[in-house]
Amino acid sequence: MISFKKRKQIILNHIKNEKYTLSKYVAPNINRIGVFIAYTPLHKLLFKYLNNPIVATSANLSDEPIIINKDELLSKLAHVVDYVLDVNRDIINACDDSVVQVVNDKNFVLRLSRGYAPKALKLPKKIDKKILAVGANQKNTISLAFEDNLIISPHIGDLNSVISLEYFQRTIETFKRFYDFDPDIIVCDNHPHYETTKWAKSQNKEIVQIQHHYAHVLSCMAEYKLNQKILAFSWDGTGYGDDGNIWGGEVFIADNKNYERVHHFKYFKLLGGEKAVKEPKRVGLSLLFENFLLEEVLTLDNACVHAFSQTEIKTMYMMWQKNLNAPMTSSVGRIFDAVASLGGFSQMVGYEGESGLLIENSYDENIRESFEYEINDFIDISKTVKQIIQLKDKKEIASKFINTLVEIIVDISKQHPTLSVVLTGGVFQNKTLTQLVTKELLKLKIKSYVQYETPVNDGGLSVGQIWSQI
Repeated sequence: MISFKKRKQIILNHIKNEKYTLSKYVAPNINRIGVFIAYTPLHKLLFKYLNNPIVATSANLSDEPIIINKDELLSKLAHVVDYVLDVNRDIINACDDSVVQVVNDKNFVLRLSRGYAPKALKLPKKIDKKILAVGANQKNTISLAFEDNLIISPHIGDLNSVISLEYFQRTIETFKRFYDFDPDIIVCDNHPHYETTKWAKSQNKEIVQIQHHYAHVLSCMAEYKLNQKILAFSWDGTGYGDDGNIWGGEVFIADNKNYERVHHFKYFKLLGGEKAVKEPKRVGLSLLFENFLLEEVLTLDNACVHAFSQTEIKTMYMMWQKNLNAPMTSSVGRIFDAVASLGGFSQMVGYEGESGLLIENSYDENIRESFEYEINDFIDISKTVKQIIQLKDKKEIASKFINTLVEIIVDISKQHPTLSVVLTGGVFQNKTLTQLVTKELLKLKIKSYVQYETPVNDGGLSVGQIWSQI
């Protein structure tokens, strides 16, 4: 039994009773919900008069930090709130709620913030330089290293607005002041358009750039203080690849200083670029174009095809054929989107990771079969796509797809039996996938590592950036 009492974080729980009393608009179509225990005197006073749970959300606009004063709140949210309860104490440093779930009977941190951060890790040796790592653009955190200390900041968030970027810069200044810290080296991502990369390059300091998915691997190695060659599966939604493509389905053989990309999912095109992230139907259609002629796609009886008009499909095909705003990707996160579309789970998403949650929600542990695939230099799921469109049952599609990903990891791991396995990147927030993989690797007596204390998503990236310099 894991105790969460002291930190009062948001805990993702499975809903066992489908007749619970919350509105159907709270986490629609998902069988889990985030719950936290009352942790302020105000919460406790409210529950003297209420006999039911309270639905709570952060006071902020999308892509902006949480609001910390009344005037800003009224200027931004007056159209959606009826009353504001204020207090005469200034909030100096804003801090989001931490978010955790239980994976393999362990506390698995999804968002490192209040109650958990700043978090200190001990380095295996003292270093003679001060290092600042500035993370990624999504789920941003920063990390500092000095002497034998590694300090991880609380969750800063997505840097998609000027206000968020200002908050990122304020956090850096706060940490520099807290720890009397002036960096000798700044480590950042190698994406040329990340705000963190631009900021790092503006600081007149020594700069080191680390590939995004390798930094994910290093973040897991840092948590376990690994100093050995490992086999790493670095799967997420997006990251800048060494070849200029969008990576996200990578298999590395790596150590603390080097990596070799030994496999990746076969590239496919994102129709509309960033727009495809919000519209899984575009990713699903792209995979159909990879495997069928246009005339065949137009006649398919499939949810993805039905989400477009015939004219739209022909236009999308022209984009696909002529590489018009259709960047190449190997992303497993986008493959989840494609399966969500082809399987009829969702054609549009409202938040990051929705496709994965919908698919996981339909997983049936009694279904043990998987789809077909091929592994050469790349991982080819063409047969998977062709088999998915033959099915109508969502439980069968979801279960076989997740089982397929498990089998891919196990098959590649068997090819390298002397290497321990690292599972990292946002895709491994999928509790079902992670538990199944670690269970299968344990049966094979292959040691596996998954982050529990630091976020497996981009929130842990700054830790890996630091580890690259140790």
